[in-house]
Amino acid sequence: MKRQRTAGFLVILLTLLVPAVGLGQAAIKLAYKFTRGQPMVQVSDARAEGQLTVEENGKQKLLVPLALKANSTFSARVTQVRPDGTATLKGSLVSMSVDCKQGDHAGSTRAKDGKVMMTADGEEMPDPATARNLFRPITFRLTSLGIGPDDKEPGSLGFVKIDVAEVKPDTLVLATALAGDLAWVLPLPDNPIKVGDSWSQKAKASLPNDQIAEGAITYALLGFERVGGEQVARIGIKGSAKASSVSLTVAGEAGNPDTTGKVTVDEFTQEIEGTATFLVNKGRLGKVDLTMRMHEVISQPKPTGKKTATITATGKMTLTEKS
Repeated sequence: MKRQRTAGFLVILLTLLVPAVGLGQAAIKLAYKFTRGQPMVQVSDARAEGQLTVEENGKQKLLVPLALKANSTFSARVTQVRPDGTATLKGSLVSMSVDCKQGDHAGSTRAKDGKVMMTADGEEMPDPATARNLFRPITFRLTSLGIGPDDKEPGSLGFVKIDVAEVKPDTLVLATALAGDLAWVLPLPDNPIKVGDSWSQKAKASLPNDQIAEGAITYALLGFERVGGEQVARIGIKGSAKASSVSLTVAGEAGNPDTTGKVTVDEFTQEIEGTATFLVNKGRLGKVDLTMRMHEVISQPKPTGKKTATITATGKMTLTEKS
């Protein structure tokens, strides 16, 4: 009798578990949901450390430690939603704080309330007029898959791609390199997925002189969890962008010919790896945690041989989207 009861209990348990397992493996369609007036506020925090090594004819001439600490708040609002779910958003930088160290030298930037203050080794620097354009509103569009309607990939390693037509020519570099890289987007697949499925997007990293390093980012659905009653998808992220033998012309310091001329990016690698959460029912990004690695080798021919600079850095970025 006891064996029969045990067997009956196991049958009941299996009957309850099988539908649950099947439900957990059911494919699900992830999509952003936009409504007019909906806010999108992203708060990011990044820390990085590395070193700069300079060699001349194979002999080390300089070794400089590098450090960076930055945080920012970017705020946007949905101004229009089309019938196909594509949203137009208008946003701008709210505040930004950057502290960097290069050996014994330190610099900082504070941007808030439309004002920018910069310091170098403790001394306040003149406020560059173009820096104020960091606060200039920028308009961009996103589909329900989190990419631009005319694009098949996100911007630089996952950041929102900004339409350069929205930026005045004299502020192009500042606005795209800084304001554009304050909003991060998680591109979603266009088909239903289940745990274990993955999808990829092309990626790129910016180099000077409008050169780019190309690569790809792979995303994978790791699982689901409940947070405050909300179904949350946990997504793995791994990507890289690489370039080699890229010729550049750089403008150096006034009166120092050693810093001016043609250089070659012999090697460039930028990698990201981490996780992101996506709020399934609300259709929006939750939190992103990324580890970033960068390795770059730059060489410049000299009358006496070749000078080579190698930069290596590792950092972490956390970004949280708030409604």
